[in-house]
Amino acid sequence: MKGRGLCTAAIAGAVILAALAQGGAATRSYSVSALTFISGPSPYQDGCNGAGSLATAAEGEPSLAVDPSEPAHLVAAWKQDTQPTDSTANGVAVSSDGGATWRRARLPMSGACDGGERRFTHVTDPWVAFGPEGRVWISTLPYTNGNPGAVAVHRSTDSGESFGGPVVVDRDALP
Repeated sequence: MKGRGLCTAAIAGAVILAALAQGGAATRSYSVSALTFISGPSPYQDGCNGAGSLATAAEGEPSLAVDPSEPAHLVAAWKQDTQPTDSTANGVAVSSDGGATWRRARLPMSGACDGGERRFTHVTDPWVAFGPEGRVWISTLPYTNGNPGAVAVHRSTDSGESFGGPVVVDRDALP
């Protein structure tokens, strides 16, 4: 019974310490600076599936990952040149200073406008994540209306500065 009382007291103390620590974190002051635009004019040729100046400022579905080993290292991905029903390509940008400045990177062969498979005229749903040893992974869904789509993955071994071509990890059998 005596050991049980000590255990209960230890648990109660841990809960109180956790509550105090959480309360302290809640009172910290955080600020957000002005927005920084990381996307911009289309890097793709006009007329390629609606890409280029026809779709300027038509980005969407952003994804952001923070390097767990270096919190100031960020990688973002988004749908580039979004049309009402389709997206032509994906954009990528990297920051090493917590988002104060960004460098755009290319996601090679992510769609037909960027040298990818001709049967995939569109690409959507970019998702970025950090893996072991500073590797960055971006998954996308390339497709063509009326044709089967796929799940493709791009890998960067230089912390997001450049990416290799996609590896298709799943391909739909039916439209």
